[in-house]
Amino acid sequence: MWGVILLSILQAGADWSRDFEHQVYSQRPALEVAYGDDQRESAVVTAERYRVNLDLRPDSAQLSRIVGDTREVGFPVRYVGADGQVYLLTAGEAGSRINLYRRGPYCCDVRWLDLNLITEQGAVLPARGEIALHCYPEKLHLKAVLHATGDVPDGRLEVDLAHDELPITATLGGSDAGLGWADVVGARADQPLPDRPAIGWAMTFQDGGDLPVPVLDALGSGAIELLEGVDARYDPVRGSYMLTTDNRGNFSYHYYEAPNDYETARFRIAAGDAPVKVYVCHETREFPGLVECGVLLDSRGDVLPLLAQISKNFGGEHEEPFYNPGDTPFSETFYPLYLEPGESHELTSHHLYQNWGNHALKQFSSLGAWMDYYHSSTGVTETTCYVPFKFGGPPGVQIADLRAMSQEMWKSQPQHDNVAGHRFVMYRSGGAWTYSEYDATEFLSTGPNWMHIGMRNHTGPLRWHLETFELPQLDELRNFIRIRVDVTDGPIEIDSLRTDLRMLDITTRIQNLRYTQGGYGAETPTELLPLDGSGLLVAGAPLLGEYPWATLWGDAKGANAFVVEDVRTSIDGRQYGPAVVIERHPDGNTQLALTLDGDAATLQRGDWVEADFYIMPYGDETATHETPMGDRVPFGMDAPRVVSVERGQALSDFPTRLRADERGAVDFIMAGGTDALPVIVEGLTSYTRPRLERLTEDGDWERVVHEELGGDGYQVFVTDDGGFGCVFLVQGSPEPVRYRARAALR
Repeated sequence: MWGVILLSILQAGADWSRDFEHQVYSQRPALEVAYGDDQRESAVVTAERYRVNLDLRPDSAQLSRIVGDTREVGFPVRYVGADGQVYLLTAGEAGSRINLYRRGPYCCDVRWLDLNLITEQGAVLPARGEIALHCYPEKLHLKAVLHATGDVPDGRLEVDLAHDELPITATLGGSDAGLGWADVVGARADQPLPDRPAIGWAMTFQDGGDLPVPVLDALGSGAIELLEGVDARYDPVRGSYMLTTDNRGNFSYHYYEAPNDYETARFRIAAGDAPVKVYVCHETREFPGLVECGVLLDSRGDVLPLLAQISKNFGGEHEEPFYNPGDTPFSETFYPLYLEPGESHELTSHHLYQNWGNHALKQFSSLGAWMDYYHSSTGVTETTCYVPFKFGGPPGVQIADLRAMSQEMWKSQPQHDNVAGHRFVMYRSGGAWTYSEYDATEFLSTGPNWMHIGMRNHTGPLRWHLETFELPQLDELRNFIRIRVDVTDGPIEIDSLRTDLRMLDITTRIQNLRYTQGGYGAETPTELLPLDGSGLLVAGAPLLGEYPWATLWGDAKGANAFVVEDVRTSIDGRQYGPAVVIERHPDGNTQLALTLDGDAATLQRGDWVEADFYIMPYGDETATHETPMGDRVPFGMDAPRVVSVERGQALSDFPTRLRADERGAVDFIMAGGTDALPVIVEGLTSYTRPRLERLTEDGDWERVVHEELGGDGYQVFVTDDGGFGCVFLVQGSPEPVRYRARAALR
C-alpha cells in the first residue's frame, strides 16, 4: 500500500511518507504518563527513547531519575544563596505529587509539585518548588520554578551541570544559549507569577538511526513563515514551533452565531540541508480555553490524515490556586512534522468549535483540571470526561462528566447538567474492594467526525482494556463501550458474581443526585421500583432478553442508563449472562451496577470477561424508563448493520467499517440505527476529499454532502496497512439504503 501513498504524496506536492508511516498506531512513537505503583508513591513517564521515574514519597525527590538508552541522571536543581548556602531539591513530610496540564500522543506537560529545597544542615528555603516536564517521545524540555512562601534570601536558582554526566543538548536558562529564563536573584512571596524565578533546560535521547529531533530552533530564522495569523516563533522551553491566532467568541458565539467559524493559522515551514522532525503547536490568544478540535490542511486545502492532539484549560476554576493562581486558560493543537532535506510545506491549521462542514463535530481532547481530564464534546456541548487517574483517587470515578443531549440547554451557555459517577471493573474479595488503576491511552481518533480511544488499566491482577467511541449525535449522548478483562493471577475468591464483580458501577455521590425510581428489563420492564430504604434493592438480578437495559431516574439533572449488547465470559470455562445491582445508601446516594449472573466463583489465571454496552444519560426529572427501553431498538434489535456488499468487503456492522476493492471503491447496503452514524471506509487510494453517494428512490445516485465551506466536513486517516481511510457520516434509517464510496478524482 505504500505505493498508493506515493500517489497521494505526488498529488499533495510534498513528501509525506514519514509522516503517514508514523500515523499508524503501531508505528507511533511511544509517550505515556502513569503512576508507577498502586499506592501512587511514584510516577513514570514512558517515552520512545527515555524514561522518567519520579519518587513521590516524603524526603525522596533525590531518588527520582531520568533514564536514557545508556545513561541515567537526576534532577540537578539547586538554589545557591548569596551566603554560599546550597539548597537541594527534596520533598516535604507529605511527599510530592504530579498534575498534567496537557496529555496526548505527541506532548505531555507533567507538573511535579510540592517540592522543597533544603540544605544538608536541614535549613528549608521558604518556597515551594515546581518542575515542569514538557515530554515528547524523543526529547524532554524541563523548567524549574520557585514559588516563594516567604522572603527568600538573595541567591541564584541553578541547574548544576557538573552534577552528573548529563545528556543535555542546551541549557535554556544560561547566558551561553541566551534563551528562555535567566537565573533570577532573590524572591518574595508577593511576586506575580511571571516574575517567579525559573530556569529551563532540555535533553534529547536518540541513536544514529533516528531523524534528529532538536531542542533548539533547528530550522533557523525565516524557516517558519506566518501567512495568516498573529505570530509564529520557536519556544525553546516548551520545545515546539508556536503559531498564535485569535478566536472570535465564546461558546455561545460559536453555537448560536457562527457554527462554522474556523480559527485559522496559515504558515510555510521549510527544512535545511538535513532531515529533521519538529513539533508544531497552534495556540489561541483571544478567547483561549475553548478549542474543541483541530485539523491540518495541505497546500491545496485538503484535510491531511494526521491525528491532532487537542489540549486546553478552562479558566476560572482555579484547580491549582497556589501554582497557577491566575488559572491561565489555553487552547492548543499539536502535530509532528517529518521534514526531508530542503522539503517545505504551506499548511493551514484550523481550530474548530461547533461544526465541521455541515454537521456538529465530535472530538476527544485533554483538559487541565484538579487532575488531567479527557474531554469529549459534540460541538461546544460537553458530553463525556474520562479521567485517567480518576476523580476522587483510586476508589473514585473514571467518568467525571456525562451530560445528556436530550436535556434542555442552560440559558447561560450551550451546555447540559452533569450526571457522571461511572467507574469500571472493581471486585470485592475477603470483604475488601479492589479498584482499578490506569496504565495507558490509545489515541485512535480525536475527531472531528468521531472520537475513538482505548484505555489500558488493571484492577489488582485483572488486566483490562476499555474501548469506547462517540458520534456527533444530537438526539442523545451514547458512549459505546467494550471491556475485555483478563485474569493474570489467581486465585481470587468472589463470594457472589452478582454483587461483587462489577464491570460498570455508577454512583450518585459525585454529583449528589437523588433518584427516586429505578428499573430494568428488555422489551418490557422486568421490575420498576421506588428507591426507598437502604441496602441492596436489586441484588444482582439477571438481565434477561435481548439488549436488556437498567436505569435510574427522578432527578432534575437527568437520568442514568446502560443498555447491554452482549456479555461473553470464560470463568472456569463457564458462560455467565449479565445482571444488575441497585443499591441505596442511608445518605440517599444510589449505585447502579452491571455484574454477572452467577454465585460464588474463583477467578484463576486465564479466565476472562468481555462486555459490550453503552451508557446513556437522558432527559430531566420527567424522564422515565421508556427512553432506554425504546433505545434498545435502533441500537439493539435494529442496530446499524451492513446488509450486503456489491464491491469491497464488510469489516464490521457497528461501527460500520468496510474495505474498498483494489480500485479503491466500495458499494454496499446498510440499515438500522438513528441519528448520525459513521461509515468508515478503508483502502482508499488517496486522502483527498473522498466521495460518498446514496442511491435515491428514483434510482439516481446523489452525493452525501459533508461540506459547508468547501473541502471541510471530512475526516481522513492512515490505515494499519499504510493506505487511507475516511470517516463519513450518514443518518440512520430502519429502511435499507445503498451507498457507494471512492477517493476523489482530481
